[in-house]
Amino acid sequence: MIATNITATVAGNPAYIPIVIAEFHNPETTIKKRLDSFLRKIDFATVFPNFGNIRVTNIHPFAMFLFQEISGIDYDFSLLPSICVADSSDYENIQFLGHEDEDVEITPSVWALLKQSIATTDIANALITSSTNVDRIDAALLVGTTIIGKKKTIISDHQIDLNIWSDNKEITGTLYDACKLFALNENTNLREDGIESLGSITGKRSGDINLDFGHILYGANVTLPCKLTMSVMEISLVDRPIIDEIIPEPTYHGGDND
Repeated sequence: MIATNITATVAGNPAYIPIVIAEFHNPETTIKKRLDSFLRKIDFATVFPNFGNIRVTNIHPFAMFLFQEISGIDYDFSLLPSICVADSSDYENIQFLGHEDEDVEITPSVWALLKQSIATTDIANALITSSTNVDRIDAALLVGTTIIGKKKTIISDHQIDLNIWSDNKEITGTLYDACKLFALNENTNLREDGIESLGSITGKRSGDINLDFGHILYGANVTLPCKLTMSVMEISLVDRPIIDEIIPEPTYHGGDND
C-alpha cells in the first residue's frame, strides 16, 4: 500500500474567553488624597508649628497605638493630630441593580479614551484590567473586529467619616471646621472623581474623649453622605478561530498483503 498526504479542515470550536473591565472608586483613598492636599494648601505646619503637617490616613491612630502596645513599644504620639478617612457605610438599593445595563460598541476612538483611564496596578480610582486584556483588544481592533461590551452600572450610597483625634482640644476643633470647609470647597473635584454629595454634611465638634493611652485625647467627626457610581463591562473575543490543519502523512510498512 502506498500512503498519500491527506488534507482536512478541522472545525475547532471558537474559544470565547471573556475580558472584564471594572470601574473602581475607592472613596477612602480618593478623599484622603484630596483632604491632605487641601490642608497643605492652608499650610497648617506654619500656622501651628508645634504640630506640623496633619496626618491624613485610612488607618485609625488607635489601631496604631494598640499595635505599639502589643509590640511592647512606647506610644508614638507624633501620629497626632490625625484625620482618619473611613467608608463606614455602603448600601445598594436592590430595586435599581441591573437597571443600567447597556451594550457599548468599543470602536478604536472609544477604546483610545478608555485606555487613558485603565490602570493595571493602582486600583484606587480607575478602570482596571490586565495588560494582557489590553493587548487582546488592541489586536482585535487592528484586524477590524467589531467589539461589543456588556456594561452594568451600580449606584451605591456611602457614608464617609472623617474621624479627627488630637491631644489638643483647640486643634481638634480647628480641624473639625477645616474638614467641613474641605467638603464644601472640594465638592466639584470629588464629583469629577466619581463621588457625588448626597445631602447635608453632619458632624460632632466635641464630646468624644479617650483616656486609654495615658493622655487625654479629644475627638471630633465629620460625616459626608455621598453616592458612588461604578460599572463592570464584559467583552467576549474569539481567541481560537476555525483553521485548516494538515493531518500528518501516515507511515505504512510491508507489501500489499500486510
